[in-house]
Amino acid sequence: MANGLPLASVVGRREYMREFEEIFVSSTFGGDTLALAACQATLDEYDRRPVVAHQWQMGRRFQEGVAAAAGGSVCRSGASDIRSTRRSSSSTRRLKPNGCS
Repeated sequence: MANGLPLASVVGRREYMREFEEIFVSSTFGGDTLALAACQATLDEYDRRPVVAHQWQMGRRFQEGVAAAAGGSVCRSGASDIRSTRRSSSSTRRLKPNGCS
C-alpha cells in the first residue's frame, strides 16, 4: 500500500467505521508522513496504470507455469483459478469450483 514502507489501514462497512469517530486509534508508525506520501504516490500509480489487470495477468502466467511444470492444467471460474494435477495413470485429483469441467 505504501510501496514497502510501514503503513496499515482500518477499513470496513460505513456503519462500523462511524464508530471510529468516537474512539482514538493509533499505531507505532502513526506519524510517519513519508509512508503516507508513498501511499499517495502508489495510489496515483493505480489511477494512471492498469495495475490490477497486470497483477491478474502475472498471476495467471505464474499459475500456468506451475501447472505445466506439474503436468496439470488451470481451470478458470471467475476470480478462482484452480489447478488439477494427474497424480498417477490410475487416479486423478481434481479440485473444481462451480463452472469448471
